[in-house]
Amino acid sequence: MTDFTDIEVRILNHIQHSFPLVRRPFSAIGSCLDLPESKVMATIRGLKNRGIIRNIAAIFNPRRLGYAMGLVGMAIADSQVDQAASIINDHPGVSHNYLRDHHFNIWFTLAEESKDRFSESVDALTRAVGASDTLILKTEKVFKIGVKLDVGEQTAKNEEKLETASLSAHDNGKPTGDEKEGIVLLQKDLPVVEKPFSALVVQHNGLISEDQLLKMAASLQKKGFMRRYAAVLRHMKAGFTHNAMTVWKPQGHGMSVLDAFLREDAVSHLYNRTIYPGKWEYPLFAMIHAKSDKTLADIVQRLSRESGITDYQVLHSLRELKKQRVVYFSDEFEQWHHSNSGG
Repeated sequence: MTDFTDIEVRILNHIQHSFPLVRRPFSAIGSCLDLPESKVMATIRGLKNRGIIRNIAAIFNPRRLGYAMGLVGMAIADSQVDQAASIINDHPGVSHNYLRDHHFNIWFTLAEESKDRFSESVDALTRAVGASDTLILKTEKVFKIGVKLDVGEQTAKNEEKLETASLSAHDNGKPTGDEKEGIVLLQKDLPVVEKPFSALVVQHNGLISEDQLLKMAASLQKKGFMRRYAAVLRHMKAGFTHNAMTVWKPQGHGMSVLDAFLREDAVSHLYNRTIYPGKWEYPLFAMIHAKSDKTLADIVQRLSRESGITDYQVLHSLRELKKQRVVYFSDEFEQWHHSNSGG
């Protein structure tokens, strides 16, 4: 179990939920937590060095950016898992890839620049890794999203519900050319310096100023392109060592079955996904993060009892094969397709 100081707990919980888009964000965080700016920065640097904080950056809504998204499950021979993972992870649109204890043992999320490109990528990857079976599960509806792993005893239920409720509230077309420049910069890991957004522009040869970037960040969030700007933790190193993708088959319970999942803080993602009668009949996906195997089992049992769903599967996370944010509007997508066009 990872031990955190009181200051580390306060900072970690704060920056996952509310990271200020201002010139001196670490000073603003310090004001909220009654800490000096220098202490906030030193603590965050230490947490990054220990691998607790994965990055601090914008989290975008890929569909609002015009990307096609889906969860892909592949059945791979045990002896071929590492080789298959290497091939899959080379795709720039793969952000999460996990080995799970199931017939479909490799599960990864894939973003592509169009629906056609998405299909081409899945076909190419299926051939390249020699998968014996493949599932393509599109997201039909999002109920809850955003990994916010509260450390210590603190929680932030209200922030989670507010973000969940606002995900689909906007329809403002596609990003402009200037907005794409801001999106590229905001995806970069924020440096821990007094004026990090200014440093971000300089380090990456940005074509817009610090003021323009901050104004654009607020606009992108208002339009629904950007879900939030926040720190993302490495859940294993933050103490959440027992995690599972759970899949559920509701039987005539209507929307009331969702209440138990929406109330449960350990559920970070909740979706309705595609079903294939006779092959895959579990539409409800709930990602659960826990600090022990017993806690995980207790959560699953409680969700079953409170929702009334008895037909479900628990796909434990055996190994993290990749976790890296997709760089939207990069040249890497075209380069990948050029290199893999021959299958």
